[in-house]
Amino acid sequence: MAKIAVALDYDGVLVDSYRGIPLFYLEDFPALTGMTIDYARQLLYLEYLTESLSVLREDLWPRYIPGFSSSLFDELITRYWEKRIEYSRSLPGVKPVLNTLKNQVDLYHVGHRDDIYGLKTHRIYIDGFTDYFKYIYVVEENTESRLKALMEILETHDLVIYVDDKPVNLAVIEQGLKDLREHVVLVRQVFKSLYDTPWIDPVEKYIAINNLSELSRLIRRLRQ
Repeated sequence: MAKIAVALDYDGVLVDSYRGIPLFYLEDFPALTGMTIDYARQLLYLEYLTESLSVLREDLWPRYIPGFSSSLFDELITRYWEKRIEYSRSLPGVKPVLNTLKNQVDLYHVGHRDDIYGLKTHRIYIDGFTDYFKYIYVVEENTESRLKALMEILETHDLVIYVDDKPVNLAVIEQGLKDLREHVVLVRQVFKSLYDTPWIDPVEKYIAINNLSELSRLIRRLRQ
């Protein structure tokens, strides 16, 4: 029987941490910077555009915040993540599904770091997900890329199912797989938010799921 691993991204797959973003830009950002609500709305839109490219606030804000400074960044990024964490919620049914999956396969987290080093691992812990994972890979912290992490998992598994909410992340992985494509199954978790740009799949080639419970059926099919 094939040894299968499931690797999961975090935001948009296990938790919805996006609902706090508009609140930060429309409430906290004007108060901390003195800028108008209209300008805050422009930056909120930019946030969603660049989210699909994994552009962090440390690269986005200096270009678009007049009078930007390191001290202002520290104040803004602290409040930004406080807001996201405050309004973050596990997606429906995720933990019961993980309880089932961990008895069937090895589970891994594979995702990009947050703006603050160590924060992604901390969020996984405070949200109660740490114990589900055999290992937590965080890009730019303990692994070079999602692809590198998946290749490492493949060293001890026959097949890896990788789930991400952003199609572009799946596309980048696919291009790097080359002759290993048959050993990695790429799955898109369908996710909707205020602006849907990061979650649009222009090619629609990846297996799409609306809920992690669908993974159990996929695993059974792959083992046949």
